[in-house]
Amino acid sequence: MNQPLPIEALLPSLAGGGRVKTAVRHGMEILLGVRGVRRLVERAEQEAEVHASSRILAAHRVRLAAPGVREALPPSGPVIVIANHPFGASDALALLSLCQQARPDVQFLANAILTTIPSLAPHLIPLEILAAAEPRRNLASLRQSLGHLKKGGMLGIFPAGAVSCFQWRERQVTDPAWSHHVAALALKSRAIVVPVRFAGRNPWWFQLPGMIHPLLRSALLLPAFLAGRGQTVHCAAGPPIPPEDLSGMDPMEATLHLRAAVGAVPLPP
Repeated sequence: MNQPLPIEALLPSLAGGGRVKTAVRHGMEILLGVRGVRRLVERAEQEAEVHASSRILAAHRVRLAAPGVREALPPSGPVIVIANHPFGASDALALLSLCQQARPDVQFLANAILTTIPSLAPHLIPLEILAAAEPRRNLASLRQSLGHLKKGGMLGIFPAGAVSCFQWRERQVTDPAWSHHVAALALKSRAIVVPVRFAGRNPWWFQLPGMIHPLLRSALLLPAFLAGRGQTVHCAAGPPIPPEDLSGMDPMEATLHLRAAVGAVPLPP
């Protein structure tokens, strides 16, 4: 039986048989937090919350402070919910949970490896984040997202496509460059866009290795999530952006406009 979060998807070089590779895989599953997250997902099934995202947060004792966010989400029609991505996992679960509490038709563009978690998979549209050799699959996912919006659905996405990290140019921890595909989806679907801003960032022991190599940052995503047990995730929403506000912009201009809208959301104290 296939297990959630296969280590081979994170480290393709570990695929294959043999005692040595099997032993290394087991060791890396522990070191990278894979086994800890698997146990968390199993515990989550005992929680009383309706949605899988909420159950995982509850099992991890992560609280959510999001005044006004659900109220900012339109109850019908095409909607894109965008946010900064400071944590990588707890913020993703929090945003999915908030959207699911508001509407049953939400789909999330997310790292393809998360679709190996059965309780989350039905709500995710997979993107290949680490494997650059899958452009066709990502194009198919973007087409699926556009089709979902044109049917009047809600789509959640982190336009950075990667967790916030130290950016030398800005001299601070912030999102990397946002993909213009999100703005293109908004322009083509004429969806309302709701900007959401999360407070906080991952700890220094996550940031420093990521300054050496992006793969080290990816390797620490699950340990950082597990280390956040018991934390409170804070977020707030800005005014919904109607399609008319983006009219006449190209995707690059619209991307800058949307990122500025997220950055302008005042955070709760």
